Amino acid sequence: MSDLNKEKIAIVVVGYNRLYPIQRLLKSLEAANYRESDIPLVLSIDCGGNDDLNSYVNGYKWPFGEKYVIVHEKRLGLKQHIFSCGDLTKYFKGIILLEDDIYVSPCFYNYALDACSYYDKDSNAACIALYAKTLNEVVSMRFTPCKSAYSVYAIQIAITWGQCWTTRMWKDFRVWLDNFDDTRFENIDIPDQVKSYTRAWSKYFYAFLVENGKFVVSPYESYTTNFSEIGEHAMTLNPVAQVPIVNYYKSCNFAPVNELVQYDSFMNPLHMGKYVGIGDEDLCVDLSGGRKHVSKRYLLSVEKKTYKVLNQYALALRPIEENVKKHIQGEGIFLYDTSQVDPYGVEEHHPIQFLLYYLGGYQTRMLMKVVKYRLLQRLPKKIRLMLK
Repeated sequence: MSDLNKEKIAIVVVGYNRLYPIQRLLKSLEAANYRESDIPLVLSIDCGGNDDLNSYVNGYKWPFGEKYVIVHEKRLGLKQHIFSCGDLTKYFKGIILLEDDIYVSPCFYNYALDACSYYDKDSNAACIALYAKTLNEVVSMRFTPCKSAYSVYAIQIAITWGQCWTTRMWKDFRVWLDNFDDTRFENIDIPDQVKSYTRAWSKYFYAFLVENGKFVVSPYESYTTNFSEIGEHAMTLNPVAQVPIVNYYKSCNFAPVNELVQYDSFMNPLHMGKYVGIGDEDLCVDLSGGRKHVSKRYLLSVEKKTYKVLNQYALALRPIEENVKKHIQGEGIFLYDTSQVDPYGVEEHHPIQFLLYYLGGYQTRMLMKVVKYRLLQRLPKKIRLMLK
């Protein structure tokens, strides 16, 4: 590698010990459309002892440009492996990072080129996501971002299923990370579940975004999808991360991060104060039920609390924040004054109205079948066999 590649965005494929997922990902890369020539490909394999995989990546013929192979002799673990791949930005204009359970859209690269060209100069942009989130994993509920006139929105979470960093973006993160002390997590407003991660690089990126007021730029339509195969963070196959991908590229409509629809690290909409007549500095928003701590006087929440209710909104329009923005009266979203207690109030996590809002339309019989299956999966294998 040399500075001759500084004008190119490289594709970096991350693997450990799984051969078939690498082969499947590379086939999707081969089928993609590239409006530029000489696309660098880096195959970075952690020390997993899979000789078939190591032999395959060394012998693989990349038809679109230079291929580089890195097979680590000592086990790094996923966190350090990702950090080492991010550091490859020093050789390129930027990198597109793809773990081996990803599958790409035919136009993923052209989207990345356009997004990087636009947002590299926007200091509020810390990463370009290729994956369009449809799930809030903290609460295991569907996530739908509010649409705007633009092709992308901004969010303060690490989207790990296809992302792109320019050299500038990764350097900003690396400088911060080199001076970061884990004791600072306690005071950073990110989900407790994320803070508890022990093997994930992503919790550091969450913290970086929130501490610095930066955002990941995410598309409304996805340029990657995820097979969520068994590996570092998944014990069973799970199709929940599969999303539709864009098959035909149309030029995107971008805007500065500060003009985009924005979401926080809990995937709650930002700048909701103006819709309820309260300054954002005094308002805590929890429209997913994922916040365990309230640090501001006013709370906009789907949870039932023992605070005084100032206003209520329906659970009708989608996405959920539209009910507040359009002042749809009803029950299900509550505006509280946390400085005052309601003696008749009750605490309820994810009330039934909230669950029906997300699960409405599903047949009870089908839901019960899924619940039964999930419960059986938690039982020891011997007991499961006895119950069959």
